[in-house]
Amino acid sequence: MNMLKKYPGLMQFLIKTFLVIFIFFIVRSGTSLFLTKTLFYKKYLSITQEFYLYHGADFNLIVQAILFVVIAFIIYNKDKLKNLRTYTISKKQAIIFFLIAILFLVLHYYLKYYIKSNMDYALQHNLLFAIIKLSINILFIVFIALAVYNVAFIKDFIKEYKKSLFVFSLIGILYFIAISLFQKLWFFFSTIVTKALYFLLSLSHKNITISLANKDGPLLGVKDFIVSIGKPCSGVDSMLLFASLYAMIFVIDRDRINKKRMLLLFLPGLIGIFLFNILRVYLLMLIGIHYDAQFAVGLFHQNVGWVLFIVYFAVFYLVFKNYLYAKKEASL
Repeated sequence: MNMLKKYPGLMQFLIKTFLVIFIFFIVRSGTSLFLTKTLFYKKYLSITQEFYLYHGADFNLIVQAILFVVIAFIIYNKDKLKNLRTYTISKKQAIIFFLIAILFLVLHYYLKYYIKSNMDYALQHNLLFAIIKLSINILFIVFIALAVYNVAFIKDFIKEYKKSLFVFSLIGILYFIAISLFQKLWFFFSTIVTKALYFLLSLSHKNITISLANKDGPLLGVKDFIVSIGKPCSGVDSMLLFASLYAMIFVIDRDRINKKRMLLLFLPGLIGIFLFNILRVYLLMLIGIHYDAQFAVGLFHQNVGWVLFIVYFAVFYLVFKNYLYAKKEASL
């Protein structure tokens, strides 16, 4: 509450940033969840994910790179961002930009319909359609941002932080390359996650299916609900994201931070985020078993990981902030 009164511009910026992310995931994932259950989607819109992948690019990794850049940018510019002024929200402008964003969402599904109806032509121009799809998704996010922030804020923000935005965009590209390489360890961690989940599920369920030999990821399930514990469930993404943000805090505040304590807390923090990932997949399994399998592997699976990560990292940082920035040396 004190921070809200002291830095109203910063609080407005953080709230709006969270709102942009929230709207993006809810609108996109909610629409996808609804449509995928319809016969119309299966007949006219259903296209395998592999159709859009080219040069090894993975949408989940792109989202993670963007998340890293956003959090790192805020941490790096935290002192400067305190001076942000508040901006008046134009309801008319917000409604217009939001409707344009919805238009691009409609174009996204129309593109899927066109590809489904002209598959031979689309396969011959796979890269072109992948670029078009990516462009539509980017414009969808841009107009959501315009609706939430408004034009005046974005103009002033780009003018003030153009150098920092450029640098962090490059960092995001490098981070994407790094996580793509680190992803090669996913099967090892997926196996650990699967064994941990098998133990947790065995405490309350019977007829558990487990297979560690599947090349696409260990298989785990109860009765008819069987899933592959693949790359997104391995915890590799969240561990690298935690390590990267942790390292960035160290680099930014190396003159003020207690280096010994920072080093001592790193491993517990990394283990903690891995355990959080197991909790996420465990919740996914329970929802799929007892509620709705499609919801579990769709909306819940896509969004809850990032929500839990943000919560975990924020709590971890706030809890240990005073300890890490203590001036005097001390042991745990």
